[in-house]
Amino acid sequence: MAAEDYADNADWLNPWGDRLAGRASIERFLEAMFSDPQFGYRKTEVTSRTVRFIKPDVAVALTTFEVVGQRATSGHEVPRRYGHSCRVLSKREGRWSILTHFFMDENQSLRSQ
Repeated sequence: MAAEDYADNADWLNPWGDRLAGRASIERFLEAMFSDPQFGYRKTEVTSRTVRFIKPDVAVALTTFEVVGQRATSGHEVPRRYGHSCRVLSKREGRWSILTHFFMDENQSLRSQ
């Protein structure tokens, strides 16, 4: 189950503006994404991870990643992507769940200025 770590009422947003609400919606979206043959070409490398505990039962996890080999629905290869994700997690009944998960891409054109 691709979305088992998400809370029932989780929020999810990717760099293309796909905004989902609830584990069931996230599950359907991820299953469709993972079953798309174009998705299998990509390779994601996590380059950093940090976790900050806001309270003993609330944490924010930040991840930096690079993606190569991703293909658009047209089949052409997307240039290397540099991105970040931010998760807000809560621990209830001894289990951590993702409440909010946002992905964002770096704007490389702004980085070089």
